[in-house]
Amino acid sequence: AGLGPSGTRASAFNLDVARALAGMLEAAGAEVVLTRQGDASVSEVARVQVSEAFRADRYLRIGHAAAPPLAGHYFASAGGRRWGGLVADAMLALGLADSLPVREASKYALTQASAAALYASLARIDDPLSEARLLAPGGLRAEAFALFLALARDFAPSDDWEPDSIEVRDEGGRPIPGALVTLGGALVLQ
Repeated sequence: AGLGPSGTRASAFNLDVARALAGMLEAAGAEVVLTRQGDASVSEVARVQVSEAFRADRYLRIGHAAAPPLAGHYFASAGGRRWGGLVADAMLALGLADSLPVREASKYALTQASAAALYASLARIDDPLSEARLLAPGGLRAEAFALFLALARDFAPSDDWEPDSIEVRDEGGRPIPGALVTLGGALVLQ
């Protein structure tokens, strides 16, 4: 997957985002299986086999490539295309991207998984600003939260669903930017 300018491994970012997203999904009641548990590389074929054995409803391949960000889907996947659009919307709404193209991608898993599949490469590993944003406190969790929101919207019963939002204020009534909030004792968000 490559290295960032400061030597950060993209594969480490990928796994950290996946673990954070898995925690959010499990806290919401979903069953999650990660195709990679540690630093050892896993082939694309093995990833698809894990997904198929689990009988997944969705397959998400997280990346931080040395290429422009994108939400990639199999060319004939309406579900993947819709999900990609929801990820792009969440990234924009959370201020994590100015734009995120949703387009066809030829990743092996996207062509072979029977579930709706998406390749989410939401930030470049080779860009110093992107790397700094991801290394900042809450950076990787913010990406995971955007992916979580997109999945929640994808499974929502209607398109007009909106998540709750709060504004944390200090004693003087001034907003506190970047405040950490704990929801349900299990999910910490910024």
